[in-house]
Amino acid sequence: PYIEMEKQLYGIWVNKIETESYDFRDDGSVIIVVSGPRGKTYTLNGNYKIVEAERIKMHFANDSMASQMPPRYFKLSISENAFSLTDEPNKKGGPDGPTTKYNRAE
Repeated sequence: PYIEMEKQLYGIWVNKIETESYDFRDDGSVIIVVSGPRGKTYTLNGNYKIVEAERIKMHFANDSMASQMPPRYFKLSISENAFSLTDEPNKKGGPDGPTTKYNRAE
């Protein structure tokens, strides 16, 4: 039901300080690359699904590092050349977590 919104996500997105990128693919997979301290880079391979109009689920069951993590849900806002993810509250009714903004890289 959210295929048009999903199509808007396809491609590579980078945060403002260029320490994190998301590569959303049309097969439902996502590759997240995070630049850590001392130039170390981490890559997470997962799957994503838009589950509501402004909500996305990411799961890393097949990733060697993150396979033990439960699925993560974020509030999603997307436009043509930018999108943002907001961490959902840890407990029901709690405040939202931080928001990270990303710009299209290609």
